[in-house]
Amino acid sequence: MRAVYLLFLVAIAVYHAQAYDCRPLVNGTYYDFTSLIAKNGSYVVEGVINGTTYVFQIQICGVVSPQPYKACTVPSPVNQLTTDHSVCYSLGDDLVWAWDPNPYNDGVRLSLYHGTYLNHITARNLVLYFICNDVFVPIFFEHERIAVDPNDMLEVGAQYHFSIKTPLACASSVSSVVTTN
Repeated sequence: MRAVYLLFLVAIAVYHAQAYDCRPLVNGTYYDFTSLIAKNGSYVVEGVINGTTYVFQIQICGVVSPQPYKACTVPSPVNQLTTDHSVCYSLGDDLVWAWDPNPYNDGVRLSLYHGTYLNHITARNLVLYFICNDVFVPIFFEHERIAVDPNDMLEVGAQYHFSIKTPLACASSVSSVVTTN
């Protein structure tokens, strides 16, 4: 029984060690964001939502680790904490993600889904825009978007938007895939 339990723990560790792909292929172009992985476990960013300041921990291509706050009990690539660190929300699951081109074709965006649930039908989600820029500009909080169902006043969506400006998001600095018929 002890061996089965040990294998179970190893499986969980491997499961959470596998994160979203840090070398995405988007519209025929490979990007490589592995150099943006925070060596200390996460980037720390502050953001203000409706007059309240929050602390965000963000790890590129993995989960925040080590997790210094007791309130954060779920492995997550992005955590939203109150400034006293007593409340923690996950803004996405590292196994439920999508890479897409940015709306203005200035890089790519990573969408993470299935963070902490707001209610029985929807969870917090994150969009991180990797924007083409000549120099690196660290991650910053842009805004939060929440949709409310007018029939029952339930929140039906919460997205948190962040941006990072980097030459790594420029199509001229990455490799394209050549396809032949």
